[in-house]
Amino acid sequence: MSTIKILAVDDQISSLLALEDVLSGINASIIKATSAREALLIMLKESIDCVLLDVSMPEMDGFEFLKTLRNAPTHTKVPVIMITGKIFSENETLRAYKYGAVDFLLKPIEPETLYRKVDFIVQQALRIKSIEQIEGHLKKLEVDLIDPIEALIANKNNSPDQKETLLKVSSKLKNLQTVWMEINNGK
Repeated sequence: MSTIKILAVDDQISSLLALEDVLSGINASIIKATSAREALLIMLKESIDCVLLDVSMPEMDGFEFLKTLRNAPTHTKVPVIMITGKIFSENETLRAYKYGAVDFLLKPIEPETLYRKVDFIVQQALRIKSIEQIEGHLKKLEVDLIDPIEALIANKNNSPDQKETLLKVSSKLKNLQTVWMEINNGK
């Protein structure tokens, strides 16, 4: 399974270093960006699992970054925690949620709160990666087993015993596939 990657975006290097220090115990790679533009370039090259985003930055603020991010189909589901030095108004909060923020942290950040929130997101990302890996195995199972078994079942030269055995195996594989689809629809 690939490493979980967290992108920390803040124009203050000291803030990035503090985030990195607090999150050093999390099983993830921390990638730092000092501007929203740099962060967007990183996201073109890297598969990011979580973004810690400072709201107040020069050139492009956190809201514009979030809006741009959500317009990229490959990044619509990346969880973003917005970090701000001021309490958001109701309109700002709704705007952030509309653009896809999942949480907020107010500066100065309480290290334990940051750690717990990010750790939760990392655990979710690990679960999603596991599910995607299982999906890949099941798709391969279909191609490698179900399709050839169905071709064998269609063969008129099979004895009744062979045909019955193949039908049982095919049925069990299809049941496995159905159960997985039901589980996956609940994820």
